[in-house]
Amino acid sequence: MNQEELDHILQQHRLWLGSDGEKGKRADLWGADLRGADLRVADLRCANLQGAELDTNIRNCRSFYKAKFTSNALPWLILHSRWAEFKDTVQIIGG
Repeated sequence: MNQEELDHILQQHRLWLGSDGEKGKRADLWGADLRGADLRVADLRCANLQGAELDTNIRNCRSFYKAKFTSNALPWLILHSRWAEFKDTVQIIGG
């Protein structure tokens, strides 16, 4: 996935979040390789990130409140400055 495709998905996700699901589409980034992607100001609340490949760029993400991940994401998620705030809301699905 290139940055342009990711930006489109994130734009649709912002619409979905802002319209309570009436417009846009929830981000489904299942299995996406997000290593090196620009996640500055990305709002990934309620997004599906199961199997997504992450790296330290997740620290730049605004929010991943109630998002779904697989356990391989955990080492990267705990680097986020707001991990303590989000940790009880995210779903960590087995490996």
